[in-house]
Amino acid sequence: MAGPVVVAAGAFAISTLLGLLSGYLGGLVDSAIMRWVDFMFALPGPLVAIVVVGVVGGGYWTAVLVLVVLFTAPDTRIMRSAVLEQRPLPYIDAARTLGISKTRILFVHILPNIAPIILAYVVLDFAFALVNLAGLSFLGLGVEPGTPDWGRMLFENRTILFSNPAALLLPAGMIILTAVSMNVVGDWLFERFSK
Repeated sequence: MAGPVVVAAGAFAISTLLGLLSGYLGGLVDSAIMRWVDFMFALPGPLVAIVVVGVVGGGYWTAVLVLVVLFTAPDTRIMRSAVLEQRPLPYIDAARTLGISKTRILFVHILPNIAPIILAYVVLDFAFALVNLAGLSFLGLGVEPGTPDWGRMLFENRTILFSNPAALLLPAGMIILTAVSMNVVGDWLFERFSK
């Protein structure tokens, strides 16, 4: 579970900062960040992860690092949209009129108002990272043999499906159950804190 947590936390930190800067500052900053996001969207994410981890051969933590970079682009676009929604509101105009710095406006005024969206996406990123890391481990590009990982268990037990189906179905079921439950938790958190 450490890998998905690192992916979700890393993508959250980077995408929140980029989304805040892009949405609030606009201009060249917004243009540069969004061109990078467009470039990242043009890349086939799972294929990039497979190629990078396969070529570099760094194993699990290389896969985690690649997923942090890949997950940052869509999250940045979401955060930027949330900031663009907040930017024209009267409380931001009032803060500017009072001479409050851009940094304070971003982190004290806008960030708390988009926190429900951030929280929901952090939980969803955890679920997506879990599935992606399990897939890479299934392909032999994640954890080392013998490491307790659901994707690795699927890979190692695929040959005994008919003699011991539980050895394959239980890890698969846990991946599905965890991913679905994280989606439900993410929806609940968004509804709970956006009121």
